[in-house]
Amino acid sequence: TTHASTLTKNDNMLDSKDTRSPKAEKTDEKSVLSSRSSSGNHFTQINPNIRKTYPDKLRYKAAVFDLDGVVTKTALVHKAAWKTLFDNFLKEKEGSNFKEFSDSDYLKYVDGLPRYDGVTTFLKSRNISLPKGDPKDQPGNSTICALGNQKDTLFMTTLHKDGVQQYDSTVELLKDLRSMGVKTAVASSSRNCQEVLRVAGLEYLFDVRVDGTVMDALGLKGKPEPDIFLKCCELLEISASKSIVFEDAVSGVAAGHKGNFGAVIGLDRGDNREGLLHGGADVVVQDLDCLNIWLINDLFPDLSNEWTLVLDINEKPVQKRLSECLSTVGNGYWATLGAPEETLPGHEDEHYQGTYVAGGYNRVKTQIDGKIIETEEFVNFPNWTGLTWKPDDSDNWFDRSGKFFEISEEEQRINIKEGLLSRRAKIRHQDRQFKINSQRCIHLTKPHLGMIKYSITSENWTGPVTFRSTLDGSILNKGTSRYKEITNKHWDVLEKGAFASLDGDEVLKNVDEPESQNPKDCMYLTCITKESKILICLAGRTRVYKGIEQIDAKLEFVEFEEGCAQDISFEIRQGQTVVIEKLVTLYSNRERGILNPQFGSITEMKRYHLDRFYSLFTSHQLRWKSIWRRANVEIEFDRTPHKESDSADIIENKHVEAEAEKPPSMAHFHSELTRNFNNGDTCVDLPFILRYNIFQLVQSINFNTVGLDASLPARGLHGESYRGHIFWDEIFVSNVMLTKLPEAVRSMLLYRYNRLGAARDIAQEMGMRGACYPWQSGSSGREETSRIHFNSISKEWYPDLSWHQRHVNIAIFYNFWAYHCIAGDKKFTLQYGLEVMLEIAKFWSDMCLFNQSTGRYEIHHVMGPDEFHEKYPDADAKDAGLRNNAYTNIMVAWLLDKALRLLEDLPETRRAEICSLLQLDEETTKKWKHVTEKMTVVFHQDLVISQFEGYDQLKELDWDKYRAKYGNIGRIDLILRSENDCSDNYKLAKQADTVMIFYLLTHDDFLGTLKKMGYAYSLELIHKTIRYYYERCTHGSTLSFVVYSYALYPFAKEEAWDLYKRFVASDIVDIQGGTSAEGIHVVPMASSLNMIIYMLVGIGFTSDQNLIEFEPNLPSEIKHIKLGFDCRGHVLVISLDHSVLELSLTSSLTSKSIRVQFKGKIYKLKEGESKSFRLNEDIVEDTPYDKSQTEKMLKSYGAKQCKQVTQQQQHVATR
Repeated sequence: TTHASTLTKNDNMLDSKDTRSPKAEKTDEKSVLSSRSSSGNHFTQINPNIRKTYPDKLRYKAAVFDLDGVVTKTALVHKAAWKTLFDNFLKEKEGSNFKEFSDSDYLKYVDGLPRYDGVTTFLKSRNISLPKGDPKDQPGNSTICALGNQKDTLFMTTLHKDGVQQYDSTVELLKDLRSMGVKTAVASSSRNCQEVLRVAGLEYLFDVRVDGTVMDALGLKGKPEPDIFLKCCELLEISASKSIVFEDAVSGVAAGHKGNFGAVIGLDRGDNREGLLHGGADVVVQDLDCLNIWLINDLFPDLSNEWTLVLDINEKPVQKRLSECLSTVGNGYWATLGAPEETLPGHEDEHYQGTYVAGGYNRVKTQIDGKIIETEEFVNFPNWTGLTWKPDDSDNWFDRSGKFFEISEEEQRINIKEGLLSRRAKIRHQDRQFKINSQRCIHLTKPHLGMIKYSITSENWTGPVTFRSTLDGSILNKGTSRYKEITNKHWDVLEKGAFASLDGDEVLKNVDEPESQNPKDCMYLTCITKESKILICLAGRTRVYKGIEQIDAKLEFVEFEEGCAQDISFEIRQGQTVVIEKLVTLYSNRERGILNPQFGSITEMKRYHLDRFYSLFTSHQLRWKSIWRRANVEIEFDRTPHKESDSADIIENKHVEAEAEKPPSMAHFHSELTRNFNNGDTCVDLPFILRYNIFQLVQSINFNTVGLDASLPARGLHGESYRGHIFWDEIFVSNVMLTKLPEAVRSMLLYRYNRLGAARDIAQEMGMRGACYPWQSGSSGREETSRIHFNSISKEWYPDLSWHQRHVNIAIFYNFWAYHCIAGDKKFTLQYGLEVMLEIAKFWSDMCLFNQSTGRYEIHHVMGPDEFHEKYPDADAKDAGLRNNAYTNIMVAWLLDKALRLLEDLPETRRAEICSLLQLDEETTKKWKHVTEKMTVVFHQDLVISQFEGYDQLKELDWDKYRAKYGNIGRIDLILRSENDCSDNYKLAKQADTVMIFYLLTHDDFLGTLKKMGYAYSLELIHKTIRYYYERCTHGSTLSFVVYSYALYPFAKEEAWDLYKRFVASDIVDIQGGTSAEGIHVVPMASSLNMIIYMLVGIGFTSDQNLIEFEPNLPSEIKHIKLGFDCRGHVLVISLDHSVLELSLTSSLTSKSIRVQFKGKIYKLKEGESKSFRLNEDIVEDTPYDKSQTEKMLKSYGAKQCKQVTQQQQHVATR
């Protein structure tokens, strides 16, 4: 555009005036802000003529301009008219000793105000009082109106005599805005606005005019009230949050700020910069020639909405770490914590730079208490986000220490709808003031790409600055305090260097410098883990822009001992915004098709040589949009007003009374959300919390994980806690992900299949056949459970016997079975699942010992999910484990029955093949059947199922005593050990054990399994068993309330719903007081959706691959639920309230219809059809499904209404 070319002409910095010396920085091995070696440093110039790239779209939709001093130079005419008026009036009233009307009087009392208000305000400053009078008063009368009318006469006389000058830069900007489809309006308190525009010939540049005449007709208040600006937006049919205000008066910027406009730009035509900033301007410039539509786009904030979480990053260190964990961005392949870009190593207590790659483990040996302990750790890979800066006359880089740079008004937010982390703050260095705004994402569609957009605005200083963009290989594993004694250095830097983003003939040389060489404008860093030999390479490129133009800057490549950087120097001017964009690609040799990750990273970085942040961000947005179409959950409560969709931009026309518009959808503030949770008011934020949980799950595992040979760590890709190991968490995640992203579940199952050989080895070491998977798994499938555990209370290490939790094999079998039933992927079951499930069945069959005296099978030396009971009291560690754990025994009987069914369902030829391959003979399958009929289950005298044999002989804990002494006794096991006692001695549990059965099995499945064993049981006894263990549970794990709320729901719906609300926000409010800062817990996040889908909506699956059951049961608090459901190739939209269940089949890939079962009856649902069911009756109606019809009708009606009202106002507003 013309305006953009003006910027380039005026701001070309390709000259020899750069004051930075090319010599190397002072060496400091411990700091990434000092160069390690100068011999490899080289300099290149970034050529602005190489390319001009454009953002995908403007983030603002409308612009509202003040007239005087912004569009036209009538401010001088106004000022002269006011001076003539008041000087004559004061001379007549006070004589020759009167005090003249000054420039400061003009700015302070009348600038921007309606003329009657201006008269009143100025006279009040001189302690003069006059009656208001009548607007018809003629000059000569001693009234406010008479003086105002006289000023108007003076102004119009000068206007028609001398004409009016325009601000050319404003006119050019107006033309550019309109060419891009931005609507424009002029808002002035002057009654002469229309005449000024006519005389100047500028009427055609505005869609809407709201002036003094309109104000009087509609009763609008003048500035600093936002009425006239808001009326402009109303008539333009654009919300204020998507509009910009341009003003030169303090009262005007105050009105824009009060009206919650997206951005307020102040023009300092005199010496009023500080006043405009104080009044509410986001940025102040001397003239609009230093802005263009793209620079304004960089100024415009990302709109907060109901999908945004605003985090606390200025609180105590643990809160900062939590906020950074909660603002993690990732794509299933890799993820990065939300530490600020300026964070330096050595500040881990407050800000922690963490980047984790799926499957990225390394084994280390550490000496603890005289013993060599070997552990496999989840590696924190090199930091790619480093970006800091300094004025060139300063020796100190901007960091988080606060020593040299003061940080204020800092705010960090994560937009879960688009996977975008943003942060803004004000920075003060000496007497210089800056604003920064950063955005970050890890691309969902391009899994190797990370992006940062970092803008800086200088408010009151002009001078040279240098930005340093780093790839830091000095990062250590320091994210979990209890692992501080473990070796934390996991890789070596192999190579670092610079390369050009263009090769050979692609280079477009600067026409002014024909001899210029291809600039090496990118850098790379290649590392290798010490033991696992994972090669990883990061390639980075950093560029500087003003609007659409890549600016000229000096580029220096700097090497450190364990990293490298690009130093980019340029000049920034007062009021100017400069954007720094950093792209980084990350590859490892763990993925298929990549032999050399360095080649992969560099090649992909070159692929983006024409791209900018927003051009790449579009496909990232579209992929998230696709996910939310399937994954979104909407919940409406009786006490919560329904929120309208934000998809339409129609603004209802109504007579505006002076109220500032609030943003249409407000963000969720973490502090407020936590306060609501602590006050028991979770429902206010529950819809957002559910979406947030889905968001973090998807960031941890999705389609990008497929083919990576990686599964879901218990803490996601969000930290090093639990060493990133794989436990049994899939059992809580699989069922919900099967309805949202079934391909992710398939990936988790393949991870287990690929480690079947290692599981067979473990079983063989135990003297068993089949396969026994380890309690903790990492890269290889060997047992990764540490043999010692750190007690955070006593600060001691003690033996860890939790590897006896063989029930992880039950979970793996259950996950394969659930995939078989829910996904209906028979081919996958035949190729992979069948072998795993049958090998696990063989292992458990061999674990079953026949007791001749009881005539039943028993299982010894195992632990249940409880974790507080590793052995019997006073037993030796070598004799660890328990006998006849109820969860283990009952679930083993269940899985052996399912294994037999799998064999029975196979074609005869395939059954013969698999039995031969796995050496399954008739004697083995007979034992399986016998175990399902004769498994031991131990009961207390009152028929409560005993957690394990001998549980009823343990002591009762004095709960009141320990609660009074310690408060939180969630980890009573650590407390007891610190007192030389042991949790093995007591009737207590960390989390659900026996009750876990009722989380996995329906009541019919459970009762049927027990009946087959010869035990009669009832629903009443199930409820009694649940209550018994609930009263003896410390809920020391986040999954405890998960299981108990689910198990109790059929018996005590409202109580269970209250329990649900206690765990649904487990991580977002950090209910365990610090653990979430070390990584999220995937179990409660997934289970929050499980409860909604399988208990409230009541979805059920059978072996019939095309039948879905529904048995809804809403708590009284919920008014309405709507969710997307993707299963077996069918996409369903489910809408449910207390009266009606509506099912809409929007699409079907596998067939054109499905069958649904409701109240025992089966109905056929065709693609594009909806069926409604009354919960107390039968089917209501069949209707073709067209969700767009209603939206089209509403939009059409809204548009007609807007048009009709606008036409009625034509007499006061020119469109």
